[in-house]
Amino acid sequence: MRTIFLGFSKRKGFAPLSVLIRAVEGVDFSHTFIEINSKDKDLDFIYHASGSQVNFNGKELFLEKNQVIKKYAIDISEYKYKNLLKFCVKNSGKPYSLAQLFGLGLVSLCNLFGLKLKNPISESGFICTELVIEALNATEFNFLTKIDSNSIGLRDLEHLIKTMSLQSK
Repeated sequence: MRTIFLGFSKRKGFAPLSVLIRAVEGVDFSHTFIEINSKDKDLDFIYHASGSQVNFNGKELFLEKNQVIKKYAIDISEYKYKNLLKFCVKNSGKPYSLAQLFGLGLVSLCNLFGLKLKNPISESGFICTELVIEALNATEFNFLTKIDSNSIGLRDLEHLIKTMSLQSK
């Protein structure tokens, strides 16, 4: 059995996009990521969509630039862990989809007025919420397969994780 962490964070320092995301979402974080602990190599790393692409960062480097607001532990089997790593490596380097992020902002604004809208922008890249959902789907978390990963925001993703009754760290 392995434990991974689903985390929510915000950028340290001056970060207007982070402030905008938090305002639109109504939460105190602007980013989500997966923290993977390799017990074999005594190595902790962060997998996320940030900047211009999907990438891995060492945990220490990530923490220099980001403040972790919440983390949830997820226990997965060795089989699911291997599937997660395969997904991560396969998708590392894919572009970050800034246009898709603005489409998600439009979805969030419509939700405030009770209007349901799917993200009108779909690209080959990823935004952070979409990447985390797709990565968890690769580990066969079946409850996430029915979710439109392109149209879910940070607040809704955290709600789903809480629904799973995962323990907050």
